[in-house]
Amino acid sequence: MGVSFKPIFNRNKTKTKSNLYTIHLRVTIDREIRFFNPNLPKLESKYWQGRENKWVKDSHPQNHLFNKALMDRMQELQEYVNKLYFLDRPVTFRQLSEFFERKGDKESFNDYIDHYLKIIKFKSPNTRKKYNTFKKHIKEFNPKIKFKELGEGLILEYRDFLLNKGLVGSTVTKYFDPFKKIARHALKNDYLIRDPFFEVKLEVPVSVVKRTALTISEIEALVNLKFEKKEEQYLELHRDLFVFQCLTGLYYSDVRGLTAENFINSEAGLLLVSERFKNGYRYIVPLYKFPEAIRLLNKYKAEDSPLVFPTVVDQAFNRALKIIGPMAKIEKVLYNKVGRHTFCELLISKGYPREYVAKMAGHQNSKTTKTYFDISTSHFINELNGFGAVEFKTE
Repeated sequence: MGVSFKPIFNRNKTKTKSNLYTIHLRVTIDREIRFFNPNLPKLESKYWQGRENKWVKDSHPQNHLFNKALMDRMQELQEYVNKLYFLDRPVTFRQLSEFFERKGDKESFNDYIDHYLKIIKFKSPNTRKKYNTFKKHIKEFNPKIKFKELGEGLILEYRDFLLNKGLVGSTVTKYFDPFKKIARHALKNDYLIRDPFFEVKLEVPVSVVKRTALTISEIEALVNLKFEKKEEQYLELHRDLFVFQCLTGLYYSDVRGLTAENFINSEAGLLLVSERFKNGYRYIVPLYKFPEAIRLLNKYKAEDSPLVFPTVVDQAFNRALKIIGPMAKIEKVLYNKVGRHTFCELLISKGYPREYVAKMAGHQNSKTTKTYFDISTSHFINELNGFGAVEFKTE
């Protein structure tokens, strides 16, 4: 297979009033021709001479910039072709065009991350956020990673970098998911010769998940909290939204999207049925088991809005919770996820089986539900209720 590249000036042999013309790269594969545009400034015909490595005449004030740019682009293409040959892959115009059009340093893994984030459509904003956080971490670790440097040594150094930042094992593993996917995307597009993660054992230390959940008495303290002062009354909405979270297991991102269509009257009572904002996984909550949740629903549902609850900004919501906790004499720090953890703990304390907890919480992975049961003191106590105590007779 023959592949060649050559700069071509005014390839259509047209005439313009300005006498300025475009420079293209003619790409030939087995006598078939395509033209790639290197996006150089247009040039007057009097400056073009077409000699190899000196296509633009010395009389042009930026001749060296033109000539260097053309040589660099052809060298990039040739090196890519050589890599395809080495990998025994066919060379096609589509491959060369995609490689040619990609911005940034073609040998830079960091630049490829930018490219990946531009072309991939993520299913949820949270997934994109995770990838952007990975990009931030990898840039802080090393902003100039070359593809040829990707291997076990660098991967383990990056693992140690994240651990030294104080990230726990599960979080470190989470940020390796984007790393692997982007590296394998680059492998698929022939920027890498082999999978850098092949047979690499991260051996990230497993840490015990610590989750904050409220007790029934603490939830009651929130429900009964009064906001007497005028400047405190805005907190009532935030308190009510958080209590609704504790009784439904929803993140605030799920609560604010609820509409009347998500509530179904069944033979048993009112059900909340929807899909989680984070992963689109379906959940069902029997609201008739939580009268306080129904009271809040009736308190806020508006006829003039498709949304059930008024919307507040996420940051304002978490700030308000940090104020509300001490007002209710709760020593635990309240934030968005505490509501979800509280809901799961409530279900477990009432003896709900794991599969029902998973369905109500909208867990896509059964391991997530299992974690709640593993660390729940309520579940531990319930499991021991059928066993006798160890007692001794004393004189």
